[in-house]
Amino acid sequence: MQKKPLNKRFFEKNAQMIFTNLFVRDIIIIIAIRLLLLFAKGVFLMHRILTISGVYMCLRAYVGNIPMRYQEKYGEGFEFLPGGKGVVAAAAFSALGADSMLCAKMANDANGKTLAEFFSAANVSCRYESKAKTDKTGYQLTIFENDSSWRTVKFAGANMALTADDVESAFTCMPDAVYIQKEVPDKIIIEACRLAHEKDIPIFYQPCGPRGELTPAMLGELEMFIVDAEDVFSYSGVEMRDFESYLQACMALESRVRAKKYVVRIDDERGTFIYDSKFHNIIEPHTIATVDKGGAFEIFGAATVCEYLKSGNFRRSVTYGNIAYSLSASRLGDVDSIPTANEIDDHIKENGIDLG
Repeated sequence: MQKKPLNKRFFEKNAQMIFTNLFVRDIIIIIAIRLLLLFAKGVFLMHRILTISGVYMCLRAYVGNIPMRYQEKYGEGFEFLPGGKGVVAAAAFSALGADSMLCAKMANDANGKTLAEFFSAANVSCRYESKAKTDKTGYQLTIFENDSSWRTVKFAGANMALTADDVESAFTCMPDAVYIQKEVPDKIIIEACRLAHEKDIPIFYQPCGPRGELTPAMLGELEMFIVDAEDVFSYSGVEMRDFESYLQACMALESRVRAKKYVVRIDDERGTFIYDSKFHNIIEPHTIATVDKGGAFEIFGAATVCEYLKSGNFRRSVTYGNIAYSLSASRLGDVDSIPTANEIDDHIKENGIDLG
């Protein structure tokens, strides 16, 4: 039987198709590599920080002077906006250039939807957040008087419904660091610390309140413990009056909270005391005219954590935190007063500040 001659055009057509496919593949690879290089200093190298805390919708009421019992008066104004320590910290991490993740609990109500919209606009990921079925979203009322004094009442609501399963789910985001505030049940803090230690993830703990029932055995060793001087006595039993007492207080803290680094924000005049078992010093405050300190301490903590993860320099990170604190305190509001990384960098350059 005579063999059928091979079709020359068939081979030419298929060879051209193979060449085209290889060419397209190479182009795609080149584009992908260039995109990786383009974003190498951006999204792909951002530190992912998981915040575990409470979230609230806040009513800020300005009343002049509080009326006497059984009396009423007209207030001077009010604001209704997202707030609470966890909201401020998570939003600050995002504004300062981190990949901000939030593990919190909200309800499927109007306040929960408002918070969700806020987090979306602030580039804070809540994709591991589950809705509380029975509780309401946390609510916070703060009353301000003319003499700058204030009173706050919190209704925890869904914040107390956060579960160990919620925390475990949030850890699947593979964070570079975990930031915890004492705005959720102790059992949640204990579980978060357990998971972080298990996965070798550094823990930054800023309780934003006095000592509770948590022990060093429950928390394990923290990367950094950030505390306000007003709350130090509840942990250490030492009042912070002068430099010597600052050191005594931090040495006493070691037996109650185990951490590699201790950061104590003293006040606007004396700055911040730092301690790491071998080294201690005062980081001088960065002075700007104070307008509103609401949220400034949480912003200080977030800025300190961001810079520490970036540089690994303890002194530098707290200096950076002090600047963020002052910029925040020079503005009205909590979340509205959060400075961006660019604003802080510009301020540092304009004022010739040496971060150390």
